[in-house]
Amino acid sequence: MKIIFTLLLSISTLFTSVFHSCLTNNESITKVKASIKEHIIKQFTGKGNYNGCNFGELVTIKPIEIQELDKLIMLKSQLPNMKKNYGYKLDSMISANDSNISRKKSEIRENKIYHYYKINHLFTISYKGKSTLYEFDFMLYPNYKIKDVNLSLKTEITPTERSDLMYFINKEPLIKQENKSYENHLNYKMYNQLRDALINSGDKETMLHQVLKIVRFVRKHNKFDPDVFCASQLKEWVTFNEPYSQNYRPGLFTRLKVVKEDSTSNNTIMYHKVSYQKEGGKRTNTAISFEYDANYLIIEIKEYKKDYDKFFNP
Repeated sequence: MKIIFTLLLSISTLFTSVFHSCLTNNESITKVKASIKEHIIKQFTGKGNYNGCNFGELVTIKPIEIQELDKLIMLKSQLPNMKKNYGYKLDSMISANDSNISRKKSEIRENKIYHYYKINHLFTISYKGKSTLYEFDFMLYPNYKIKDVNLSLKTEITPTERSDLMYFINKEPLIKQENKSYENHLNYKMYNQLRDALINSGDKETMLHQVLKIVRFVRKHNKFDPDVFCASQLKEWVTFNEPYSQNYRPGLFTRLKVVKEDSTSNNTIMYHKVSYQKEGGKRTNTAISFEYDANYLIIEIKEYKKDYDKFFNP
């Protein structure tokens, strides 16, 4: 299988003099989440009901001045054990370091420099039977008040897709086998591929919906068969596009073929014979080709009105 695909979720550098630390305690995590939920519910009051899906990793962002203070404080704890390094100069080194700590604290206090928290949150807002999936990056002050909010994803989502999303987030088994060790191996590989595809995608919204389709397909078939999956996407496209959808009768499908044997591209192509009939008209027979990228997203569609039998020859 060559799917190139977690939810959810990269941490971008705010500026060059920033340090990220994931060593945040449980109390901070609890207060950060509570503050974010309160903020979201307030912002969407009257616009829909909030339902959380997932929080990303909580990180502490430290400006360079706080990084420098941390190093000085660490040195303070180490100096008493460094007699061999400094000899009779150790007392003066301790005194100088204490002075540096005092100056650095004054600089931080006077310039009102703070560390910040950053965390990603995925949630839905439901209103009148429709749900919208949001992904935001939240920045919070040390007192857990919201500092800044950046939207990274917004897309409509169906109840079925939300169910698939939670299944994916919780890493439930997509493939089930009698041999649990082999089952774990297959699911680990599958989840890594899906996660990588989502992270590396230039169109996160489109890729998310594609991932959810794959999750649903694998749960149904207990495996991923690219030919069957792409054929199902092809039929879905025909069903929603005229004139092909009018009294549509599916014909032959080819297996996926490499677009160009001598190309470094991972794109593949599938051909499908289509028969349709407009109201009051004659039945039309034609063929359509669908080109797919490495994640099996449709990137090009062509129709062939004649001389298309060659595509279906063995």
